[in-house]
Amino acid sequence: VQRREPGSGLSQDVIGAEFYVMGFAEGRILRGPDDAKDMDAEACRTAAESLIDVQVAMAKLDPDAVGLGDLGRREAYVERQLARWLRQFEASKGRDLPVVYELHETLSKHVPAQQACGLVHGDYRFDNTVLGPDFRIRAVLDWELCTLGDPVADFVWSVLYWTDPEEETDFGSPSPTRHPAFPRRAEAIRMYTERSGFDLSGIDYYRAFSWWKMACLVEGVAARLRAGAAGGLGGGSDVDHVLARVDAMLENAVACAAKLCPFRG
Repeated sequence: VQRREPGSGLSQDVIGAEFYVMGFAEGRILRGPDDAKDMDAEACRTAAESLIDVQVAMAKLDPDAVGLGDLGRREAYVERQLARWLRQFEASKGRDLPVVYELHETLSKHVPAQQACGLVHGDYRFDNTVLGPDFRIRAVLDWELCTLGDPVADFVWSVLYWTDPEEETDFGSPSPTRHPAFPRRAEAIRMYTERSGFDLSGIDYYRAFSWWKMACLVEGVAARLRAGAAGGLGGGSDVDHVLARVDAMLENAVACAAKLCPFRG
């Protein structure tokens, strides 16, 4: 494979198109609670700390030093995401949801200052990583959403997947952190805050933004189901079930946004 210099982009000289090379990582992927059922409290804490440490490392990465300086714009990450996911929603919506626009307006007016520029994965969670025999992260998968941007926004999106055992619903599919031996979500937030040094006092904003973004994404799932695509979300794949998930997500977004300012919802 032809070697490239940092920042030069992916070479097309070998096969006539941009490409990347990856290797196989042997290990365990925690897709749900059953994948962690044989892990004791020590193993679960090791995995949890490793998940946090890798995300902190991505946040602190110098993009220029590793040849990723041209991966994307560095500033206004949340603003770019708000614009992108509103376009996605408008391209796939099958019903009137004024609350989506009301939330977009509120979120656009209250974007926290971006504290740093880091490598943003876009969907970082246990089932996009591979654990080694020592229960530490040995590979991170599914980089198609990666860019440069706000590491705090990326973390809060990730930590919403961190479902505690007593919670009724999940951000996405049932989380491996439902296994009672895992630290709770509040502990994960504390670990990230201490190890990253970032200010998470604005976490309610990022929660509202993440629930809104997920609702826009899942509304697109409903559109694909209406068009005849197979599959859906955990717990059911019919359109009504998916739309109910969207409504619940928007309720969560409104509840978080109400902590920022008076909100009609």
